[in-house]
Amino acid sequence: MDFRETEDQKILRQMVRKFAENEVKPVALEYDHKENPKECYPWELLKKASQLGLRTISMPAEYGGGGVKDLISLVIVVEELGAG
Repeated sequence: MDFRETEDQKILRQMVRKFAENEVKPVALEYDHKENPKECYPWELLKKASQLGLRTISMPAEYGGGGVKDLISLVIVVEELGAG
């Protein structure tokens, strides 16, 4: 089995990494230090992630999702967001 990233997966990784670097990392520590649980949910980040299709990437395309079916692509998204 070949686990090398496809070109689409490389592009996906770059896009998610850029999002994590530019959007998630600058505010992550701020959200980690909030004491009120109601203030800990990054609504603006979720909106931006939704605009990129990251929240629905594994949903079938016919239901408005990204239609990504391979687990490697999903792991790439989780890995890059987790790094942020």
